[in-house]
Parts: sequence; structure tokens; C-alpha cells
Amino acid sequence: MSKMERLSQVLVELSDLFVTEGLNMLLSSSGPIC
Repeated sequence: MSKMERLSQVLVELSDLFVTEGLNMLLSSSGPIC
């Protein structure tokens, strides 16, 4: 596995975690949207 591949994998996991945490924060702060 090359360094770039490993870096992109880490970035994908970080962004996925960030999006999940961000959505959780938005949902918990504003309540259910639907």
C-alpha cells in the first residue's frame, strides 16, 4: 500500500467521522427536522 493510498484512506475515514459527528450535533441541537 503506497503512502498516498494510506493518506486518502485516513482522509476518507476522518471526513466520514466528521460528517457523522456534525450531523449528530445538528440533530441534537435543533431537534428532529422531519
